[in-house]
Amino acid sequence: MQRAELLVAAALLLLSGILLWESVRLGIGWSDIGPGSGFVPFWFAAATAVASLGILIQQVRNFKAVQESFSPSRTALLSWLKVVVPTVAAVVLVRYLGIYIVAAVYLALFSAWIGRHRWFVVLGTSLLIPTVMYFGFERFFKLPLPKSLLYGAVLPF
Repeated sequence: MQRAELLVAAALLLLSGILLWESVRLGIGWSDIGPGSGFVPFWFAAATAVASLGILIQQVRNFKAVQESFSPSRTALLSWLKVVVPTVAAVVLVRYLGIYIVAAVYLALFSAWIGRHRWFVVLGTSLLIPTVMYFGFERFFKLPLPKSLLYGAVLPF
């Protein structure tokens, strides 16, 4: 898997560089009304670039020229599907359920199913993170995120 990790880290580093460039172009400074358009993407891209660079350096230092073939085992394929299917479903459902409901369900699913955490960790994580997202984006940055179709009528988000 070293070759795959090298390629993914290099691709993420390249994409982070492009996003950093575009974020600076949009403006990462602070104005009278808050952060510039590129502020949040800049810092996400910077964190991704640092992580990618760390992985890239680690993989280059430990690289062994081994003949690798890409033939994933059934277990690896199932593990991949356990991540990809809920992620795709979450992206599709954001339009209808809103980011906060989807985030809560997604985090609960991953904490319980993949992380196998106790119920209080699952409940705490799935409620705390969307709440922090709400106050961070909606209140602090004044940046509205997608709401559910029931927004206003039944749900406050």
